[in-house]
Amino acid sequence: MGDSANRSPWPDDASAGYSFSTDELPPADRLGIFREIVGLQMARLDMEPLPDHPFHVRGTVRAFPGLFALWSESSPVRVSRTRPLLSDGDDSYMIQWANRSSSVESGGREAMVQPGDAVMMTCAEATGMVLPSAFKVITLKIPRKALGRSACDANAWLLRPLAHSEALKLLFGYMSLVKDLSGTAPELQQMAVTHVHDLLALALGAAGDGAETARQRGLRAARLSAVKAYIRENLSNEHLSAAAAARQRGLTPRVVQMLFEEDGTTFTQYVLSERLAQARRMLTSRRYDDRRIAEIAFACGFGDISYFNRKFRACYGETPSDVRNGNNRA
Repeated sequence: MGDSANRSPWPDDASAGYSFSTDELPPADRLGIFREIVGLQMARLDMEPLPDHPFHVRGTVRAFPGLFALWSESSPVRVSRTRPLLSDGDDSYMIQWANRSSSVESGGREAMVQPGDAVMMTCAEATGMVLPSAFKVITLKIPRKALGRSACDANAWLLRPLAHSEALKLLFGYMSLVKDLSGTAPELQQMAVTHVHDLLALALGAAGDGAETARQRGLRAARLSAVKAYIRENLSNEHLSAAAAARQRGLTPRVVQMLFEEDGTTFTQYVLSERLAQARRMLTSRRYDDRRIAEIAFACGFGDISYFNRKFRACYGETPSDVRNGNNRA
């Protein structure tokens, strides 16, 4: 299994990522294998089930230079970074959001964390977290130096619930984009990692030039990502508008329009491209064979069939009927 004593969470391979589940392991060996391979070697955390609770956990890891992220669901456990694990020399910051209450101890300090709160710890100290009920959690590890340029006092936030700021809310939502980064271009991955650093710095009270840089870079990117997510979730709404998206994301319509302009497009163009792409996916899927083309168009938010047909052909060089009758169907 290899020597885990000096294993770093920061990989040389910028596309590192994997998923795991204890359901795939023999029940008798489940805990031992998981603790050794996933816990001690990969995440550098130990995991111990609480008494009278069958152990099960599943999760997804994304690891890029400058960012280690873990999404997991688990039975009640105690998660620890024990003193022997400190031998790896990792002094990065660790941030966790859990959907259940937990108790945390680190460096001689203790704290109770409420559901949905984010709490920050340092991997340079022995740390323990007890989650007494089944839970979902997002865990981030970020190198200490990534926050050193932002003029924020990160150590002041250790074991304190992070304030529910716009930056923290956007960071939580932006992690869904990070989860989908595996296999993408290294440049895109590094850009997203930088945005995560920016958002965390702002959530920790970055000041001066560092804060301004983070706002111009990470905050803008996360706002745009959040608006795009809202659009994708509401494509079927024929009356989807920049005003509605702005209201839902706590922005002004002008800010929304500016975000898309800086991205080289407009709100209207992005909505149209997403609707056309969704319609094409439905037309090429046998799952929707029972739906007429007009029904698919309406389901994607088009209120005018002639307009839909015209824009579809202009985009793909084929009519909706041509695509439905083609050979590339799933």
